[in-house]
Amino acid sequence: MKKKRLEALVDAIFAIAMTILVLGIDAPTGTMSVQAMDAYIRGLASDLYSYCLSFLLLGVFWWVNHMHFEKLEKVDTGFIWINIVWLMVVVLVPFSTKLTGNYGDLVTPNILFHLNMLTIGLLLSMSWIYTQRNGLMDIGENEYRLILKKNLLMPLAAILALILTPIAPEYSSTAYALLILKRLL
Repeated sequence: MKKKRLEALVDAIFAIAMTILVLGIDAPTGTMSVQAMDAYIRGLASDLYSYCLSFLLLGVFWWVNHMHFEKLEKVDTGFIWINIVWLMVVVLVPFSTKLTGNYGDLVTPNILFHLNMLTIGLLLSMSWIYTQRNGLMDIGENEYRLILKKNLLMPLAAILALILTPIAPEYSSTAYALLILKRLL
């Protein structure tokens, strides 16, 4: 298989997952007073926060994957399967986002979201390690190690979020701010 085919699948799935995120934010129906509308909009704060965080995290994952594909010379069956499993977990993000948007003050929805992010991060790092060990890309050892360290930021952020969840579930996702800031800088 040519790497462009897999790259097109990744782009399509990310586009769909990122679009589905907004469907987790319900618009009001029926006639509403100004006060009721204002209260409704204020009530969306948790959903909007979850949406924005997940959209940014998916954007980071897509960006990292795109940079990975630029380094790839070829793909093989093992790499394809790692990516298929990775995409299967990526597609769970709208579900785990909706749970935290609706129940962000509870431990279990946050744990599910953080486990979702942890699995995505671990599979992305596993993909990077796999391609280097199997000669699918040609980069120097120093560059490989530097990028691997950056890729491991997501699992570390997710582990920190998991540790924070029993203490303050509604604030545990702030651990991802470190990842987003580090990736943007």
